[in-house]
Amino acid sequence: MLAVFVPIILSIARVVALHIFYHAPLDLVFHFQYHTIPSILAERGYSPEPLPKDYKPYGKDVPEPRWDLSVLKTFDPLITLCYGTEWYRYPGSYLIPEGIEVQWIRTEFDGMMPRRWEVSAAAGHWSRNESRIVREGRFNGANLASAEPGTYVRTRNLQRAILTGLLGLSGWM
Repeated sequence: MLAVFVPIILSIARVVALHIFYHAPLDLVFHFQYHTIPSILAERGYSPEPLPKDYKPYGKDVPEPRWDLSVLKTFDPLITLCYGTEWYRYPGSYLIPEGIEVQWIRTEFDGMMPRRWEVSAAAGHWSRNESRIVREGRFNGANLASAEPGTYVRTRNLQRAILTGLLGLSGWM
C-alpha cells in the first residue's frame, strides 16, 4: 500500500511545485490579456460588453467585465508585444489573442529565435506543406541568429514590452 501512495503524493507535490514556481511567464501573459489589453481598448474608446438584462448576481458575486477582443484585429498598426532578454519564457502564441503581434528585441543572445507560424493556403486533412519544406537560411548548424528582415523589432517602435532582469520585472507592460 505504501508503494502506491508515496509515488502518488510525490507526483501531486511535483505538479503543485511546478505550478507555484514556474507560473510567472503565464502570469505575465494573463496580466497582459486581462489588464493591459482592456486599458488599451478603454484608451481607444471601447467599453466592456454589457451584462445580460436578466443577470442576477449569486451571493456576493461581482461580475468581471468581458471585452470583445475581436476589435484588436482591426487596429492599424496592430498592437505589438515584444519579448527581450528572456524570450525563452514566451509561453506560446495560443495564449496571445488574435490581433496582437509578438516580436523579439535583439539582445546579447546570439542564437536562433522562435518563429511565427506561417498560415497554410491549402486545405484538406493534412495540408500543411510547411512541415515538409526546407527553407535555406532559417535554420543553420551553427545555431546563429537569423539574419532575415523582420526577425527583430527596433526598440524605438515599442509600445509594450516584457523585459525581465535578475531582480524581477524591469521593463513595462
